[in-house]
Amino acid sequence: MRILFVAAEVAPFAKVGGLADVAGALPKALHAMGHDVRVVMPRYRQIEAQTPLGGGLDGRSFSVPGSDAEARLATAFVGEVPVYLVECGRFFGRDAVYGFPDDADRFMYFCRAALEVVNRLGWTPDVVHSNDWHTAAIPHWLHGGYDVPRPVRGAASARDASPTEGRVIRPDEPGHRGR
Repeated sequence: MRILFVAAEVAPFAKVGGLADVAGALPKALHAMGHDVRVVMPRYRQIEAQTPLGGGLDGRSFSVPGSDAEARLATAFVGEVPVYLVECGRFFGRDAVYGFPDDADRFMYFCRAALEVVNRLGWTPDVVHSNDWHTAAIPHWLHGGYDVPRPVRGAASARDASPTEGRVIRPDEPGHRGR
């Protein structure tokens, strides 16, 4: 199975709470079981200083739908799992992961960028695993008739697993809810 993880924080690159631990460990465990797993996360300022990164998409910038801010892609690994880091100074070139007045705009941009990364890579996931409120728009877009990139059309998501047909939003840390 091809699984795309989209998370605002992934250990060891950026960690605020338990989300980073899960988003760093679960993809490795699924890869060990034979699944093709990819991870997309923002490239925050602190990542640049502590982690050697390879260029993604041959170093070219790419447009993010709904924004005039272009993004670049860097690549790292958690074990053998590729982690694609979306770089955009306007939204992620800051000293902290959360706590800014424009957090909602930042993570909506990230959601759009994450789907565009998959489009640019030419890889088609079977499942999109969105994590926490930062990426909660993705299942809605996938199943709400929105124009999403072709590679993610038809991918299953947390919404498919919900017995009430609603989106599953499970904050790992209540203290970060809505921030």
